[in-house]
Amino acid sequence: MYVCQCIAYPLDPETGAEVIRVGELILPKGHVVIPPGDYDGEFGIVVGYDKQIGGQLVRLIPRNKSTASYVSPEKTGQVKPA
Repeated sequence: MYVCQCIAYPLDPETGAEVIRVGELILPKGHVVIPPGDYDGEFGIVVGYDKQIGGQLVRLIPRNKSTASYVSPEKTGQVKPA
């Protein structure tokens, strides 16, 4: 299991101003090892069997152009959802 520190820039619903939030994204055991670096993340919404709605990492786009992009195995069809 890997923990990635993430910086998010949501908009404040009252003021509309961009607010900086720092959180952690936990990658499951057996997840592809991603080289350290700065990435922009693309997220999707998933609904679990328990009907809970959550976020899912879909793609990482490196800010350093020499690093390859990461696309979730779910998006490529290589892994079947649980």
